[in-house]
Amino acid sequence: MRSLLLAAVSAGMMIIGTAGAPAADLSPIRVAPPPPPPPAPVANWSGHYAGVQLGWANVRGQIDGGTYFQTPVGGTPANAFLLGGKIGHNLQARGPFVIGAEGDVSGILGNDVFCATGGCETASQAGGPQLSFNVHGVGSLVGRLGWAPSNRALFYGLGGFATGAVQTNDWYAGANHDGSVHLFTGWTAGLGMDVMVLNNISLGIEGRYYDLGNKTLTDATNFTWGWHPTMWTLSIGAKHYF
Repeated sequence: MRSLLLAAVSAGMMIIGTAGAPAADLSPIRVAPPPPPPPAPVANWSGHYAGVQLGWANVRGQIDGGTYFQTPVGGTPANAFLLGGKIGHNLQARGPFVIGAEGDVSGILGNDVFCATGGCETASQAGGPQLSFNVHGVGSLVGRLGWAPSNRALFYGLGGFATGAVQTNDWYAGANHDGSVHLFTGWTAGLGMDVMVLNNISLGIEGRYYDLGNKTLTDATNFTWGWHPTMWTLSIGAKHYF
């Protein structure tokens, strides 16, 4: 009798254990929370870029010639329209400082810079040659040094080599004895600011001074003149970063 009772108790415990197993399987499963997303990379101004620019140019300079006047005569300033493009590269290794290099080419559309009338008429005869020049375009290769207080703003200075296509004119007795285009070489320097408006697009403003150097040229009538074009520019532009 006792053995039967023990067998019945054992069988009951086995049944209870079997019935309790599904309950354990249905208990809530703890799922570990997903790891936090990695921090977004800190954007900076490093990389290649290409852009366009348009603006205003104020062309001026000096003209001299030993035949009619001995001292250089200032040219009457001429306003012009500027349109061009540029490519470059920035490097921001660490901190707010940015270094870079840039090349650009711009067309200049405007009036001639004329020799000051009083100077040109110091010829042996009144109404001597009317001298003028016109800057048709400029290009430059410059280095840039900038400061970026954030990944949205960059302030910079630049300086380097500049070249310009300049047409020189020598009007006398109703005819232009020159009218040729020459390549002048000199330097340029300026300041600018870029603001990142999209992830890879910036808008900016830039001011520059160009000194295209001196060149002495002889016209078709064997008169020799000296030319020294200079120019101030103010432009706005957009750049795309790659």
